[in-house]
Amino acid sequence: MRTMTVEEMVMKGEGSILIDLRSPKEYEKGSIHRAINLPILDDTERAIVGTIYKKESREKAKLTGIKHVSSKLDTLVEEVSHLAKEGKDLVLFCSRGGYRSGPFVQLLNSLGIETYQLVGGYKAYRQYVLDYFENRMASDHEFIVLHGNTGCGKTVVLKNLSDRGIPVIDLEGLAQNSGSVFGFIGHSTEAMTQKNFDSILLDQLLEYKNKLVFIESESQRIGNVTIPKKMHQQMEVGVHVLLETSVENRVNQVVTDYCDGCDEMHESLRKAIINLTKFLGHEHVNTLKQLLDNKEYHLIAKDLIEKYYDPLYKYSIEKYSYDLKITYDTINEVTDILSEYYSKF
Repeated sequence: MRTMTVEEMVMKGEGSILIDLRSPKEYEKGSIHRAINLPILDDTERAIVGTIYKKESREKAKLTGIKHVSSKLDTLVEEVSHLAKEGKDLVLFCSRGGYRSGPFVQLLNSLGIETYQLVGGYKAYRQYVLDYFENRMASDHEFIVLHGNTGCGKTVVLKNLSDRGIPVIDLEGLAQNSGSVFGFIGHSTEAMTQKNFDSILLDQLLEYKNKLVFIESESQRIGNVTIPKKMHQQMEVGVHVLLETSVENRVNQVVTDYCDGCDEMHESLRKAIINLTKFLGHEHVNTLKQLLDNKEYHLIAKDLIEKYYDPLYKYSIEKYSYDLKITYDTINEVTDILSEYYSKF
């Protein structure tokens, strides 16, 4: 049996093609970043086999599984054979590296299609991820953390720095959420799972191992996911930079961020505004809804900046001592200053 450990697989990075043989539901809940789902059993078939395993016997469950797989074996082999043409190592895995991946890897190799079985399967990979964040995070990574009130353009600055080849991690982009009640707007409608977030995040961290990385200040929770505790602690002891600009610039940035295609997102924006009722009161929210119906997006942004966001984040801005403060008129100024600042480390 040709095998590959999780450590070896991680070190190869994009030098291998990862094939997740688990069912679609298992894959959606959490997989290895970049893995392709090629299910040996679909969701229904897996449920049937699992029930037989629990209520009858392991042997009958295995035979039932084989029966389901045999009808699609030609297609599975053909798909793996097609992937093999890319010339990369093929690494197959299931939950624990047992009944699904083992026999299939043996079959493929007997047919001359060189493949590896991931030792321990997804369960071993998940343990590797958790161990990395718990025990290796602090020694491998340092961060320059960008702070600033809503609309300061921190995400834009991160993109500009990344375009210049400077290491950046966009947590909100990875989480598919920008925080607060409007955080889901402009992101994928599919909720990010914690396991997938951790996997993508680990990939980015390993890419920048032992390098100073720019990152945006965030609370530990972003939308549906949580930044690993040790990583969040490492962010708190990093280099801290405060971005400041005029309210007018911030309003324009908020409208750009959240209202590109506002007409199509009218109901989503309305729902988010209604969710602010417990913070702002019915009368205030009714005013905002009327402004939304009139497409007065700049007035909404200014109102929320001054009466909701700035008071909400006042403490989180003031609790840090800053290594650098940048007051700017244009985003390009910030990118230039931070690029030069980074070069001194």
